[in-house]
Amino acid sequence: DYSFGDYYSFPLNVPTQSMTVNNINYNDIYSVSIDSNSITNFSDKVPWKIEYSKSQGFVRFHLKNNNTWSRM
Repeated sequence: DYSFGDYYSFPLNVPTQSMTVNNINYNDIYSVSIDSNSITNFSDKVPWKIEYSKSQGFVRFHLKNNNTWSRM
């Protein structure tokens, strides 16, 4: 599991998938999310969805404020 502080846990027991981010292909992506409405008492910059590459690390965060961070 990936934890955001002591408050939110993202399970990594999901199958991997393929995706392209910024013209880079990844074949080992874990895509995990929690209900964004469950994120309270925090900044809107808290991720509710994470795409994580087993070989490359974090690829993309979807933030509660509707912004997205992507690996370059």
